[in-house]
Amino acid sequence: MMATLAGIPVKVRWAIGVAMAMSLLAPMIYVCNSSAEYEVGWDEPELAEDYDVASVSNPDSATDGNGDFVAVWIQYESPGSSICAAMYEKGQGWSDAELLEDSDEEPTAPQVAMNEAGNAIAAWAQINGSTDKRDVWSSRYVKGEGWLGPERVEVNSSAEDRVVAVAMDSVGNALVVWVRYEAAIDVMASRYEVGSGWGEPIVLDSSEQADSSFPSVAVDGNDDFTVVWCQWEMAQPAIWAKRYDAATGWEDAEMISDTGLLAQPRVIAGAGGDALCAWHHMDGTGFYEVWCCVYEAGVGWSPPAVMGSNPNTNHMDPRVAVDGDGNGAVVWGRSGGAEDGIYSRFYDVSSGWGENVTVSSDYYGDVYLPDIAMNSDGDALCIYARDGGDSDDLRGVVRNPEGGWLPSEQLTKEALGNIAGSQVVIGNDGNGIALWCQDDGSKISLWSARYLAPDETPPNVLIESPEDGATISLMTVAVSGQTEPGVYLVVNGIVVAVEEDGSFECTILLDEGENVITAVATDEASNSASTSVTVTYEVPGNTVQEELDDVKDQLEEAGESLDDAESRIDSLATQIMALMALTAVFVIVSIVMTALYLRLKNAMGSSGKDLEEQEVPPPPE
Repeated sequence: MMATLAGIPVKVRWAIGVAMAMSLLAPMIYVCNSSAEYEVGWDEPELAEDYDVASVSNPDSATDGNGDFVAVWIQYESPGSSICAAMYEKGQGWSDAELLEDSDEEPTAPQVAMNEAGNAIAAWAQINGSTDKRDVWSSRYVKGEGWLGPERVEVNSSAEDRVVAVAMDSVGNALVVWVRYEAAIDVMASRYEVGSGWGEPIVLDSSEQADSSFPSVAVDGNDDFTVVWCQWEMAQPAIWAKRYDAATGWEDAEMISDTGLLAQPRVIAGAGGDALCAWHHMDGTGFYEVWCCVYEAGVGWSPPAVMGSNPNTNHMDPRVAVDGDGNGAVVWGRSGGAEDGIYSRFYDVSSGWGENVTVSSDYYGDVYLPDIAMNSDGDALCIYARDGGDSDDLRGVVRNPEGGWLPSEQLTKEALGNIAGSQVVIGNDGNGIALWCQDDGSKISLWSARYLAPDETPPNVLIESPEDGATISLMTVAVSGQTEPGVYLVVNGIVVAVEEDGSFECTILLDEGENVITAVATDEASNSASTSVTVTYEVPGNTVQEELDDVKDQLEEAGESLDDAESRIDSLATQIMALMALTAVFVIVSIVMTALYLRLKNAMGSSGKDLEEQEVPPPPE
């Protein structure tokens, strides 16, 4: 390895050293993270908000069904009050509280909804400083981005808006309903569409002469919305419903009950399009009863059925829940008789309503504020408050898989004051959260308690890159994949952070040859799952050797070419030597010829001179 690292830049060698050190420390880190025991049942209560001096009120909560929750509430802090929110992330706990608006104008109770994608929307009514009347406002939460700025849903200078409810579908569209106080008291609705924003508000009432109130809204698995409300016309109260079909729009309003003095209807919708609506009304003797209607997809609303009714006894404050198959439940409080307590009744799509079942079977007394939550599998949680005089306590109850309810457990701490605004939500895994306000003598705080359900299902885990069977030419490889948020993830001994969406990424050192990369995911309940891929690392030195062998072959070919050239050069040299010899002979002959010529010339010159020196006789006379 040292020989391999020798040619690598210092920074790269430093990074590799850090990665190696992490791989050695990772098993110890993993043991620390996985040491917490998963205890089925209700956790100890904890604060859901971190304000030390300010009081809170009117909380509301929702879940994405996958382990994340959202809570909104009114925070009272000088000089006014504000809407706040906090997110509970699976495996992380509550986030810091965040202001959704800070205008110092008095808001009313906020409502919140959340879809399976983890997006949410909050809505509330708030004083308009210029008109001194309340307008409807909203703020959207986008997963991965956070809360967006507050946005006004309706402005009506002559009307007062109050009592807001909200629901959100799977793609992020939302429906807000509220009561508008003007010449008449109307139930209004405005639809938010992703990419378009808020639409024009419409009146849902069936008559201009009617006064309406107490709206409730729910969305089903088909992204259809159902709205219910109370409507008074000619002093005759009734429960009305109106549905918004995602494909065709608004349907006609329909009266589903007109018996007695009706109040506070609640509606919940299931995955298949079924819905339950429950309310209480006054009977002919001056006491209240609980009634319920069932909406069957493709059929319509059933006639109302009485849930709780006893002479000289009040049955009030019903809450409803439904599972993924259309089965449901209603819970309510009973007071004024010998067997006061919290009661429930379950609805089965195949057999109808069952018998009344006591939720608070371990206590008969002054109980109040019931709430129920049910997931798609039919798991259910119920909570209720119990009056203890100066110190109230909140009880949590889990549905018995064999029917009925298990014994209740105390959720609150000892020696705290009155309870308000209690509610419960549950995820698809059966885990849930209870939320409530409680007075500790100095201020009212927002508390929560988490319920952990039995869990024997291992988490999903997948390595997406590198591909199985891949060949790697570097000594490190980037590993990425997908698992469930909140799990402990170890990849080849290295603890890896898991993002909010379950994605992960890390870098792994490779040995020469085949390497098995294994990712092990462990959830809170210590259920584990693993997946592996095999990659082959070709050491860079082998590649260099192959290149050297190629160069050697080329050099050998070049050597052969040089040998051939050398033989040609030798032949040419012989020819040149012969030519040089001939040239030398030619030069020698030339020199000899020149010498002979000069000697001959000299000889001829001497003879001429002698002749010139002889006396020539005169010619005869």
